[in-house]
Amino acid sequence: MVAALLDHAAAWKPDAIAAITRGGLVPGTMASCMLALPLSVIGWDRASGVTGWIGPAPGERRILLVDDCCATGATMHAIRASVLA
Repeated sequence: MVAALLDHAAAWKPDAIAAITRGGLVPGTMASCMLALPLSVIGWDRASGVTGWIGPAPGERRILLVDDCCATGATMHAIRASVLA
């Protein structure tokens, strides 16, 4: 499934991958390896709404956020807003 989606992601030309903790670690690592891009890890605490990098934040501008699924979009929206800020 990850490989099938990477054609669309590669066309966007990301500079780095940011794997969202919990579900996004495995597909994010796979995407990072398949696209030969640096991998960073970011977490989000649903209860407090706090987002933070686990390790160094990527210095690149075009970051592909990777999670395992998107049900309501709350995680992706919160992390995206935090990264853009």
